[in-house]
Order: sequence, then structure tokens, then C-alpha cells
Amino acid sequence: MKKLLLLVITSLIYFTSNAQVINTERLRIEAKENTWQGNLDASFNLSQSKTGQSLSLSLDGQLSYSRQRSKWMFSTGYNRRTFSKTNVLGNDFSVFNHFQYAHLRYNYNWKKRWTIEAFLQEQFDQVHEIDIRGLGGAGLRFELLNTDSASVYLGALYMYEYEKNSPLDSTVYHQDHRMSTYISAGFRVKHYLTINNILYYQPNLLAFDDFRVLLETRISVRLTKKLSLNTSFNLIFDSEPPETVPTTRFNLSNGFSFVF
Repeated sequence: MKKLLLLVITSLIYFTSNAQVINTERLRIEAKENTWQGNLDASFNLSQSKTGQSLSLSLDGQLSYSRQRSKWMFSTGYNRRTFSKTNVLGNDFSVFNHFQYAHLRYNYNWKKRWTIEAFLQEQFDQVHEIDIRGLGGAGLRFELLNTDSASVYLGALYMYEYEKNSPLDSTVYHQDHRMSTYISAGFRVKHYLTINNILYYQPNLLAFDDFRVLLETRISVRLTKKLSLNTSFNLIFDSEPPETVPTTRFNLSNGFSFVF
């Protein structure tokens, strides 16, 4: 187990990531005691039209390990998009976008409904001009509701953020203190159908007009015991993005998830 944990931490240092805000609720796999459990999400899209050809590949993986009142969770992902076409001079060219992320989280069951959380995260995002973003923090998670058909959790964590951006061929560094608050709600509509929603609010503690909001909905249909079909929609608002990046972005994706 120690060797596997070392490998996970090494992977965290090696990978850097991309998404502006990572939905860490995806890490919360119900692992059996003293057993590693995980899942792998993958999606692939290829399209061709008169404007050109586009290719998209996305991979996400999660691992979880529980022991008594402690729980370790690790997630890493990679996404790459390519677009190729012929310009007016007849020359082919491509526009690339890729990002990577890695997230390590520790939970400690403090009281009946209270959990202490601590995390580390690294990100890289080419299209949103994030050369590197490093995060570290800790806080509390509260169980508001937990039944067979529904669960609702509230969380509030302090996090330190280091970020390097390269907008317009310049380099900008940020070192901020943020609060990451969230509400997570999951619903089991049928034994094969679940809907999960998460809303994050992350203000800068020294400048509250600098904040980020992430809203994500994920619908999962279980096809077999280990294979599910997923549809996800996420909306991100960043009040202070790099100069050439829009404040509002959204994404709709489909893919499969394999539990192991």
C-alpha cells in the first residue's frame, strides 16, 4: 500500500492540469475498508465537415482508499483537442488545445456528520492561458442529508493559490488566498439512473470582486455492473480571468465510466 501511495503522490507532482475549477466530488468513490477502488472515464470524438476535421480525446481516472476514519482520494485527467483545415492558400494548419490536472485529497471522519478535508492540486490549461496553477488547502464538510435516494453536502475550505499566466506574450504571477465553498446534491432516480449536481463559489479573501463560480450537472446511466454512460454539463464564470479569456465558459460532454 505504501508503494502505491508513493506512486500516486509522484503522479501528482508529475502531472499539471487544466480545468479552471476541478469538480472534486467525482473523487468520492465508496471504497471498501482497506481496499483501493477506482474508475476510469474516457470520451473520444472525431468529426469531419467542409470547414475541416476536429478530434477530441478526454481521459479521467480516480482512486480511493479507506482505512478506519481516514480516506485518501486521487484524481488525474488529460484532455486534448485538435482542429485542422485548409486556409485560402491551400496550406493545412492545426490549432491545439490541451490540459492536464492532478488532485490529491484526504478526509478524516471527525464527527457523525462532520469531515475534515485537506487537498493538493496542480493544473495546466493551454487555451485559458494557465501555465501552472497550484492549490493547497483545508476545511470542513457537513452532511446535510444522506438517504438511499438523495444526499446533500456543504463544504467550506481555505485554499492558497499560486498561478502563472502568459497572456499576450507576457508573464503574470498571482499568489492569492481564497475560500472554496460548495453545495453538492446527488439523486438516485432509478437503480440505474443517478443525477449529481455541484455548485462551487471561490472568492479571493482580499478582494471579493475577484471570484469564480462553477456549476456542474452529471447524469449517469448504468449499462452494466461496471460500465456507465455519462452526460455532463458545466458552466464556469471567472470575474478576473487572463486578459484574452472570456469570463463565462460552458461545456457539454458525453462519455463512458468503468469502475474497477
